[in-house]
Amino acid sequence: MIGLTNAFVPEVGLGLSINVGHGTTWFSGSNIISVGETNVALTPNATNFVFISTVSSNIQVNTTGFITNCIPIATVVTTAFSIFSLTDNRPDFYVLAGGGASPNFADAEVPSGAINSVNTVFTLAHIPNPSASLALHLNGVLQTQGGGQDYTLAGNTITFNSAPSTGDGLEAFYRF
Repeated sequence: MIGLTNAFVPEVGLGLSINVGHGTTWFSGSNIISVGETNVALTPNATNFVFISTVSSNIQVNTTGFITNCIPIATVVTTAFSIFSLTDNRPDFYVLAGGGASPNFADAEVPSGAINSVNTVFTLAHIPNPSASLALHLNGVLQTQGGGQDYTLAGNTITFNSAPSTGDGLEAFYRF
């Protein structure tokens, strides 16, 4: 990943509208594209929630809140004739080197393997790519990867230097 982009920038438009800049993002492996700049009409005297629907891939607005299956863009408070405030709610968007497929993420995955005070070897569902993307938490504490540290990683196999105790919690977060 190279860095942040200015995808879907919300800007104050004329009267009761905002302009949402063009951009491309990925959600659950699906390509969502907003072609060009989009002008969004707002409801007067209201809090307007502007978002991209991950179902329709369209920029939408309502006055009830961000819906399930959306990417938030902005919260805009209006008066009868103008915009009172605009809050940028966009998540960070990243540019993928060389285009291609979007990354996949594993969040709060519990690696397979017995947590029994004896076992030191656990298996992830996927191979972390890059391997440094693995954030492994034992009882909520981030573990350090590498020889002589908390654990080592080979492919999708985690080997702890000391066996986690019975009842410990283990969670992995990574790209693949």
